[in-house]
Amino acid sequence: MACSSSATDAPTPGQSTATPEPTSAPGADPTSTPQTSPTATPEVVSEFDQRASRVMFDLFVDSYENDSGGVQIPALQQALEIQHPGLIPPLVEITRFALEEDQALALGDTLHQLTGESFAGDDFFSWHEWLGTQDETEILPGYANWKANLYSPFDSSFHQFLYNGVPTTIPLEGIQWGGVARDGIPPLENPRVIPGNRAAFLDLEELVFGVVINGEARAYPFRIMNSHEMANDVLGGVNVTLSYCTLCGSGILYQGMVNGQVETFGTSGFLYQSNKLMYDRTTNTLWQQQTGKPVVGDLVGSGIQLDQLPMTVTRWGAWFEEHPATTVLDLEQGFRRTYYHPDDARAIYFEYFHGDELLFPVWDQDTTLDAKTRVLGLRNGETARAYIAEQVIEAGVVNDDLAGLAVVVIGDENSQTVRAYRSGGRVFTGDETAGEVVDEAGVSWRITEDALLPTDTSLDALPRLTAQDVFWFGWTTFFPETELWLPVAAS
Repeated sequence: MACSSSATDAPTPGQSTATPEPTSAPGADPTSTPQTSPTATPEVVSEFDQRASRVMFDLFVDSYENDSGGVQIPALQQALEIQHPGLIPPLVEITRFALEEDQALALGDTLHQLTGESFAGDDFFSWHEWLGTQDETEILPGYANWKANLYSPFDSSFHQFLYNGVPTTIPLEGIQWGGVARDGIPPLENPRVIPGNRAAFLDLEELVFGVVINGEARAYPFRIMNSHEMANDVLGGVNVTLSYCTLCGSGILYQGMVNGQVETFGTSGFLYQSNKLMYDRTTNTLWQQQTGKPVVGDLVGSGIQLDQLPMTVTRWGAWFEEHPATTVLDLEQGFRRTYYHPDDARAIYFEYFHGDELLFPVWDQDTTLDAKTRVLGLRNGETARAYIAEQVIEAGVVNDDLAGLAVVVIGDENSQTVRAYRSGGRVFTGDETAGEVVDEAGVSWRITEDALLPTDTSLDALPRLTAQDVFWFGWTTFFPETELWLPVAAS
């Protein structure tokens, strides 16, 4: 799924979509041909750790190349003999591949004896959630290379992301394969666009991502972005990347610049906390989609964070009415895909968007709200707050203080938009005129993509705040200290 995967997008098992070849097969000795970072400091590895690492590399054999492949029961027996806690993460990982009943039973029994837990040997979801509850997880030497090897039948270039000694700010055992190769869900590169008045394929009620940069407006329909989840584009003379994690309902617009250089991004095929790990095309560093920070690879520790730009989730009809000169992505993007209406049962992710369940396990999930409740996430420094979109739309205007920052959050029922702006301490209410709010002094302010613009030209505009329109779990997983705004009950 770019954020994860779709069965229709996954490569045929065993098919490699990129080079180079892995340096070793899953059963290889990790101490003989490790793949390491050129700058990595050599590890001092105990004999006990070396033995466990060899067992780790013997746990799984590519079943597409070997009739006796899959989970290797003799290696499970060795794991029980040495009782090394560092074997637990790879054992949990291969619960995704316990293809035969005897393998699943043996794997479940091995994990039970090592952990005391009693999930089935093919229940990856439960085992991975359990792994996230552990205060300390021991990782064996060679684990990163082993993980890349495990998934190399689907794409051998995964070794460019995961290798021994790779710098990381997230736990390697928490990285999940999303079911596709690198760019298996292909990003759009300078997507084809048409004038809005030619977009007859769009219903007025359809959702789009709306963007305005330097006066140039563009709409990115959900029905197209659901199948690509990434668009590297230029709008208003600015290089941008629209990164959309379908799994967590999070579309974020980033400026496509790293270290002052133009950069484009792709979909790595991996996830962390059910959130897309995208990668840059220059260094192959993995970036967390939700935060815009490098988390695995050469740029970790660089202090770089992508600049987020304002973007609006809105209905096409309302967007086109407000921005009649807008362009919109063309239905023809050069791919053999049918971009079904999101409400069509044949549409990609239809069941996921219309159901309550998650496709991938999430550690420490906040259950205050249903996981897929749509919220607007807003931050000021270390303070984070979430506004339930439905409640903001119902209220129309929410005046709030976010750690000393006066804000106004505005919802619109017609367009289904939720936007946030600095309020400058003014108290706003809705205006009878569509697209405007009014302050306590009676001054009307026009709602735009960049700012609130006063009709009194002696006043300064109030800039829009970057916020995230996202599922509740997608926001709180990365900002766990989030406060939830709730409307004041009528007395």
